[in-house]
Amino acid sequence: MKRILALIAERTSIADKNWYLFHDLLSEELKNTANVTMGELKTLVFEMGDEGMRVYDPKYGFDLADFDLVVFKSIRQQYGRIAACASYLQEKNIPYIDTRIQPGPWSKYSAQTMHREAGLPVIPAVFSSNDVLIERIKSGALPFAYPMIIKDVNGNKGKFNFIAHDASEAVATLSEYPEVEFMLQQFIPNNGDYRFLVLGGEVKMAILRKAQAGSHLNNTSKGAVAEGIDVASFSREILDDLVLAAKTEQLEVAGVDLIINRDTGRHYIIEVNGSPQMATGAMPDQKMAAYGDYLKQLLQR
Repeated sequence: MKRILALIAERTSIADKNWYLFHDLLSEELKNTANVTMGELKTLVFEMGDEGMRVYDPKYGFDLADFDLVVFKSIRQQYGRIAACASYLQEKNIPYIDTRIQPGPWSKYSAQTMHREAGLPVIPAVFSSNDVLIERIKSGALPFAYPMIIKDVNGNKGKFNFIAHDASEAVATLSEYPEVEFMLQQFIPNNGDYRFLVLGGEVKMAILRKAQAGSHLNNTSKGAVAEGIDVASFSREILDDLVLAAKTEQLEVAGVDLIINRDTGRHYIIEVNGSPQMATGAMPDQKMAAYGDYLKQLLQR
């Protein structure tokens, strides 16, 4: 017997009639062909790391890779989750409907799935609903050790970005902000991170950002100190990854954030910003000059 997974956004109650009605009617129609399983996007756990990527449901006990077909039904506005599902299903060659659902940078996590698929180095991460994350933390089921970063999966400029040194700190943070959707990331020891300005497939500028003492945030909006770095000082591998990151998100104008592990020398793409600060933030004159030159080149074509 084949297996079909029908995913809805969220189960509203244990006695949800539509959940059972759809399951029972579809099971009857396919009784000699396939077994039907129902699932919720909100209870899925998304994990990625050096060992690969997983999308699974600890509540109902399945992995999306267990099925022969996945049906997205009543998904509401869960764009980040379904985009991450699409990345995973495409990687596993599992058909799904509707195919207009594609990988996309709808959230920090779904963008990372695109980067990983493109072969870019990504920071090990876990994403799910806060209550599910709390359960995973309490059970010691995370794929990386402390300290770890807890960040708003839809945030920017360092807002709702925390560091947790143990399980109690992590649970306290997630519990304090139930309205924020968080992702967990392995903490990368660093001497700052880098913002690269990538224009038309070329790396034009590099800015090193260093956090204030006592903070893990390298955002200039959070008081980090910034200085310009010669682009030529970076390896060809890093420069190629920066260009690929912008290309993967189909951006001609991109601010690509990268971090280098100070202990191992390994680099990671943190995220790609589609609307990087030009007239504000660090080194606005240099950024505007580079941006202006790029636009002039476009007008001359």
